[in-house]
Amino acid sequence: MSHIQYPDNFSKFLIGKKYPSLKAENSKTNASAVLSLISQARHNIDLFTPDLDPRILNSKKIAQAITHFVKVSPNSRFRILVSDPSIAIKQGHQLIELARRFSSFISIRETNEEYRTTPFNLMMVDSKALIFRPHANEYQAIVDYNASYDCRRHLEFFNLVWERSESSTEMRQLFI
Repeated sequence: MSHIQYPDNFSKFLIGKKYPSLKAENSKTNASAVLSLISQARHNIDLFTPDLDPRILNSKKIAQAITHFVKVSPNSRFRILVSDPSIAIKQGHQLIELARRFSSFISIRETNEEYRTTPFNLMMVDSKALIFRPHANEYQAIVDYNASYDCRRHLEFFNLVWERSESSTEMRQLFI
């Protein structure tokens, strides 16, 4: 029988290490897991989200971690697929601002219409670690720091959607 942990703080966990099943259960623990993974990212981050999760992703700590990530390597890449960027744009989401400042490293595309109702939320880091929320509108999440196999499977889906998606008109106007 596997042991499930619900940590309040994910900062002690390391990408590539195997842990018992880790779960996040609210916006605070999701934000902690996201911060932990972004802080350890070295090559790429792929995010699939309906609305850029302002309760999780729109924070100064997350913005600082992303800024550090894009400055670590000239090959750093952060790809974001978002179903509806309009609210994030109107609210001045920090990820939108970072994408403007670091357009060579951070790319945002509006999810192709056929995938906009996809129910889950997903973030993968360095093709090794992931946070998966089966229901994007809820905060129950699986956090796996050693998930290379699952990342490969999810990256196939992500890459397919990425190729079929493009920058939204609103996003293009912002970046001009």
